[in-house]
Amino acid sequence: MNLKDKEMARDMLLMVEEIIKAYTSAEMEAANKPLREIFHTLCGSLEKFHAKLFNIMQSRGWYQTSVATQQEIESEIISWEQKPLKEPELVTEELQ
Repeated sequence: MNLKDKEMARDMLLMVEEIIKAYTSAEMEAANKPLREIFHTLCGSLEKFHAKLFNIMQSRGWYQTSVATQQEIESEIISWEQKPLKEPELVTEELQ
């Protein structure tokens, strides 16, 4: 199976995203502070790599992003503002 550069880059981008999710989860769950710091550092390094790869892909036309309309932005803001009303169990005392 011969993969093209675009396909390999897309696979790498997806793989890095999954690893970042795993490191973030591990960082949040680690009870040991030095271990949390290691996961944090690893995650930061991967985020920088992800950004570089994303920018390369976008500059070559391999990754297209859409631009949100003003209406979509406003709708999302309203949705977030109403979230505490729709799901009050998610609101903590610190946020009130």
